[in-house]
Amino acid sequence: MNKTNSKPAVTSLKVPLLYLIISMGWIFFSGKVLVKYGYDSERFSVVHSVVELIFVITTVCLLYFLIYRQIKTERRAKELWQEREEQLRYLIDTIPDFVCYKDAKGRWVEANAFAIQLFQLENVAYKGKTDKDLAELGGYYQEAFLYCYGCDQEALKSSHPVRAEEVIALPDGGRLTFDVLRVPTSFLDGSRKGLIVIGRNITEWKQAEDMLRKSDRLSIVGQLAAGVAHEIRNPLATLTGFVQLLKEQAKENTHYYEIMLSELDRINFIVSEFMMLAKPQVLHFEKKDLTTILHHVVTLANTQAIMNNVEIKTNIPDELPPIYCEENQLKQVFINIMKNSIESMSKGGDITIDVSQPDPDHVLLRFTDEGGGIPEERLARLGEPFYSTKEKGMGLGLMVSYRIIEAHKGTIRITSKVGKGTSVEVVLPRELGE
Repeated sequence: MNKTNSKPAVTSLKVPLLYLIISMGWIFFSGKVLVKYGYDSERFSVVHSVVELIFVITTVCLLYFLIYRQIKTERRAKELWQEREEQLRYLIDTIPDFVCYKDAKGRWVEANAFAIQLFQLENVAYKGKTDKDLAELGGYYQEAFLYCYGCDQEALKSSHPVRAEEVIALPDGGRLTFDVLRVPTSFLDGSRKGLIVIGRNITEWKQAEDMLRKSDRLSIVGQLAAGVAHEIRNPLATLTGFVQLLKEQAKENTHYYEIMLSELDRINFIVSEFMMLAKPQVLHFEKKDLTTILHHVVTLANTQAIMNNVEIKTNIPDELPPIYCEENQLKQVFINIMKNSIESMSKGGDITIDVSQPDPDHVLLRFTDEGGGIPEERLARLGEPFYSTKEKGMGLGLMVSYRIIEAHKGTIRITSKVGKGTSVEVVLPRELGE
């Protein structure tokens, strides 16, 4: 760095020094020559003027050459600097991570394209502003900016890099998880210079980790189910038979037998869920009409809906293309989703089923209810075995639904707001090869 900066200084000193040497040499030697040849005063004056003119022309040419060379060198150095800066900017902008540099007060100095696009700063004069200033501008990322401002201030006070995981909520309802590293920088005297913030997008890695964890739990549940379900079902059938026999013979308190049979049926249902997890299902995919499947499911769920003062509304296109699926399993998923929605609306409400095609190869089904909603901290655990938001739930129904949709190469995404309701989006491919 010192060598690069010293070159223009050395060059600028050469020009006046060389000019001084040539000038003194010219004056001294030209005077000597004129005296040696002994010109009279008139001829001396003429010759001296010519000498001065030659000196001026020579000096101008020399100065022009030296200055032109210096300007050309500096221009070339500037072009190289700009070229390297553009290369560095291109390199940083192509990094699929959040990269930002802030000064000692946490004000934005530079940021790569990913960071600008992530926080929608394309039309915002963000340079010179802190995250707190950007939060005051309003917008969707107000809370995220305030959180980042606090983290930046803590990192600026630290003497070592600070690392943490941060989750950014997106306007479309998605969430991105970042492994954020904040590196404080200092001047030679130890005073704070700025802060480098690097955030690596680890969303896919976290999703893969969650899927692996769920898969491990599912495997454990399957092993447990294989060992327990069969042992429970045999005595359960015996108990059910005897209770039904006693009910037929009893003349009083028959409602107690009905309660016992209802609870036995519930136990049998739970055992059936276990059996489904324990026994691998052989899927027979066929081309089916999704509209027909949905209308059938709505008919099945409508009785329970009416009893709970719930109305089921559908928005299904007339020309919906058929999809390859296992019909009964899809019905099981849709019934489970609608059953959960009905049970979440204790005071009644509407369930809306919207069907659309986000692209020619996929079908999107959105089930929206007006229930109490699910807290954000619980959303991430939905689909785990034995985890349920319902008091008497086992957490197996939704887990089985996830498993069925994954077998269809589809996805389930659940979004919810407490007090407003829950939306379940199911995306299914039309063809098996996807």
